[in-house]
Amino acid sequence: MQNVANNGVNWWWHLSPNDRQLILHLSSEIGFPTGFKLDSLVEKITDGMPFSTSDAEVYSGFCELFSQMDFNAEQRFKLAIFATVGTLYIKPMAAKSWYFRFAKSPTRTIKPRQLVKLSAYDSAVYIVLTIEDNASYVMLISERHNLNETKDIKRGHVIKVHNDRLTPVDFKLQGDQL
Repeated sequence: MQNVANNGVNWWWHLSPNDRQLILHLSSEIGFPTGFKLDSLVEKITDGMPFSTSDAEVYSGFCELFSQMDFNAEQRFKLAIFATVGTLYIKPMAAKSWYFRFAKSPTRTIKPRQLVKLSAYDSAVYIVLTIEDNASYVMLISERHNLNETKDIKRGHVIKVHNDRLTPVDFKLQGDQL
């Protein structure tokens, strides 16, 4: 498989037909499964596509942000890759706001890369990936979020939620908040 070097990085995307998911290859021997299913991705991502300058820019921004939080290097890497895919390659989806309570003090100034809290069965911290008029794509950065008695999601999951459910949180999170 040929790949193109971008900024000294020879990473490329692989669409795994066996697992039906997106894999980021860091070398010919090392592949990182992203957990994103192929049917959840836009068609502009193709098998063997190099990790582009745009990918690297988004990835680096998230790496920098996550380095200021209580995550180890492996967690920062995973979250930054998940955030990159969620920002650049996720298909449009319907908002799943019914899981979440309205914010007590909703704000109209939600920004990308802002930390927010969502409350359902319990509360968890997310990061805003992209914003639309009334809803945002957010990624869970807490370890787990119980949405109800039987459904939970894990760190790195991307979901679309109406902005009136998002409560901005203090940037200086402690480990027990994640």
